[in-house]
Formats: sequence, C-alpha cells, structure tokens
Amino acid sequence: MNKKKKHKGLGNPAALVAANALAPSVSKATDKSIDFFGRNAKPIFLTAASLALIYFGPKWYRNWRAKKYANDNIGNPNVTAAGIIYNSFTRFEPPTYLSLILPTFDISTDEDALFKIASDPRINIKTVAEAYRILFQRNLAFDVQNGLNTDELNTFYSILQSGITNDSDTLYPIGTTLFVAKKDGVIVNKAEQDEHGNWVGTNELFAQAEFNEELGEVIANGNFEGENYYIVKDCNFLGLGCDQGVVLQNQIRNEKL
Repeated sequence: MNKKKKHKGLGNPAALVAANALAPSVSKATDKSIDFFGRNAKPIFLTAASLALIYFGPKWYRNWRAKKYANDNIGNPNVTAAGIIYNSFTRFEPPTYLSLILPTFDISTDEDALFKIASDPRINIKTVAEAYRILFQRNLAFDVQNGLNTDELNTFYSILQSGITNDSDTLYPIGTTLFVAKKDGVIVNKAEQDEHGNWVGTNELFAQAEFNEELGEVIANGNFEGENYYIVKDCNFLGLGCDQGVVLQNQIRNEKL
C-alpha cells in the first residue's frame, strides 16, 4: 500500500520561493522603520509634545486661571453673584465628543435667583460679567438672554437700570484692572507691607495719572473708615520691576471710557 507523504509548511513550491524572496525585503523594511524612529525620536517627541501643548495648553490655562481667580476673590459679592447666576441655569450639555455637533441649551432657569442678584446694591453687572467669563468661559449676556423669556428679560434689565446699583460701593475683585475716574487726574502713593503683612501707604510717588489712565491690577483690597481701598500693582513690559500703590474707591473705576 502506497502511503501519501504529508508535506509540512508551504505545500506550493512557488509560494515557498516567493516567501523566501520576500523575507529579506520585509526584514529590511522593518530595520529601516526602526532605524528611522531611532534617528528621529527627539523631533518626533518634540512635535507630539508641541501639538499636545497647543491642544491642551489653553484649556489648562483657563482652568488654572479660573481656580486662582475664585480663590483670590472668596467672599467678593460680584464673584459670588457670577456663581449664583451660572447655577441658576439647568442645561443640557452633550459629552465632549458630541459637543461639536450637538448644541448646549437651557432646560430651566431660576428667575427669582436672577432677580435677587439684579437688585443687590453691592452688585456691579459689568464686574459680574467679567467674573462670569473668567470662571465659566461663557458670556453672561448671551446666557441670560437665552435663559429668560422676553418679559423676564425686561424685568431683569429694568431692575439693573433702576438706580439701585451704587458703583461707589462696588468692591472690585482681585485681578481687576483699574483706571483713573477723576477728571483732573490723581496722585497715587506707593504702598508696602509691614512686618505683620498689612498694607500701608508711604510718602513715595507711585504714579501721577491722568483721567482714564490705567493704574494697574488689584492685588489686595479692603475698607478703611467706610471707603474701599485697593492695592494696585504695575510692572514693566517684561513683568519685572513691579511697584505697588494704594488708591481709594472715589478715585477709580474698573473700565476705560
């Protein structure tokens, strides 16, 4: 009885020849790929890191800034108001990967909370709007317009424009840029911290500033004998050589005219 021989591996001689012929090419291609990545590892890594920084950097910075701003201004009524307004809206927010094709929209709004904010004499709506933008990366006017119907929106703005808000009592948050409000300008003295960490004025000149001129950024605030005061910081272009000055509420505003 003739027994058929069993062939192991490739039974087709032509396929076997082709496989043997391709083996060196595959090996060389693999070696070239490894060699390419080996020689270009650093630029490939730097490119990937740069792309990651471009994509994630702005978001990381906004989150860091919002957290610092919130910590620096704990208890400030305008910053608190921004948080209350944000929480007064119940929104449908799609997951991140769907946010490119699905809109965010309001489901309901706590109108009473908004009206209470509008009638608070400590509130300056422009300061609240700036805090809202920094904390939540959203536009306050847009959210209010989308969260209220026409009658509610008219009521909200009527309360704001009724004269209840008193700008002379608004405590501007840390991080606010201040401008000269006096038509004839102001003379601002330097400020320094004493051994207890308290800010005190000096007899040294910080700035002789004209109307509407920028004074600096608020780094501390408080109240002395019934009037708000601010410690402002001004630095040169490179952020070096900073000086601090002290100004009173009646001398400044938080916007340039």
